[in-house]
Amino acid sequence: MMKNKTKSGAYVFLLWGSSIVFIAPIIFIIIGLLNEDFDTGFEVIPLFVLFGLVLSLPALSLSFIIFKFLSKRITSAVLLKSLINLFIIVSIFITFQIIGGTMALMLSLVYSGSVVLASLIYPLGE
Repeated sequence: MMKNKTKSGAYVFLLWGSSIVFIAPIIFIIIGLLNEDFDTGFEVIPLFVLFGLVLSLPALSLSFIIFKFLSKRITSAVLLKSLINLFIIVSIFITFQIIGGTMALMLSLVYSGSVVLASLIYPLGE
């Protein structure tokens, strides 16, 4: 069993919060600067953050439950992070599929990328 300071599930909350509040908005800004078709303007970033936090609550809850379950059974930090990332990314695509819209694929990719980047920042600890 892995000895883990963040085994309480703080890892999932760190991943969730930082990917939605910090990393995804930075990616949106960069994409907007590089591609005028996706230039949404800085004024919509707070809306993306707010809606991202609210619409991701079901996925956060399930991710937390899955993390608690898997962390008791998986000793490899890499495998555990990979499985949690996979679940979260699938949840992101499902959420945007339900919501729909012309930007659903791009938003799914941005939020998925932000989850992967956030998971590289935060260790599970040992």
